[in-house]
Amino acid sequence: RLQGDWSSVVCSSDLVQYYLDRIERHNKTLNAILHVNPNALAQARKLDEAFTATDKLSGPLHCVPMAVKDAIDTAEMPTTGGSRAPFANLHPPRDAPVVARLRTAGAIILAKSNLGEFGRGSTGMSTLGGQVRNAYDTTRIPGGSSGGSGVAVAANLVLAALAEETGVSIRNPAANSNIVAIAPTQGLVSRSGVIPISFTQDRVGPYA
Repeated sequence: RLQGDWSSVVCSSDLVQYYLDRIERHNKTLNAILHVNPNALAQARKLDEAFTATDKLSGPLHCVPMAVKDAIDTAEMPTTGGSRAPFANLHPPRDAPVVARLRTAGAIILAKSNLGEFGRGSTGMSTLGGQVRNAYDTTRIPGGSSGGSGVAVAANLVLAALAEETGVSIRNPAANSNIVAIAPTQGLVSRSGVIPISFTQDRVGPYA
């Protein structure tokens, strides 16, 4: 894993800045991240202010920096499916329910991750983000289609991430990146606000 110095991290905004710096430093090589949340630091400062005022965490995921596969809607970043096509540059007005629940639990949605374009393929390549590179060996593929989310976690660009699969697009990148994944039973986790491939197989799950 690509490790870093944690000694300067003392609050939520420090933690978010730490991960923003790691993305800036390593994503040029890994191509795991497509979009960075421009409001992430402001959201972290609000968490710090609330904690200072109340001495209580905002939830069980208080300021956990997360990436979301760019097939899942987030209100402040586009949903592109990894495509350069003009019709793919969507700006959803609201979060997908899975993302909204993460925010309610206190998580910071730090970035949108690269993927096999429109969730198809097993190599983690898109026209918008290029080829995602395996964090352990950049000459190898990370798997797909959730390769960007898997590499973001493996390279410690975020603490956790959301992936999505129709076939094995959660499990395949997790195996290639040596991380933990959950592919939930279809229907137990909302797929509203997710670019669909199959209405009977699509499911969203976490990486850590």
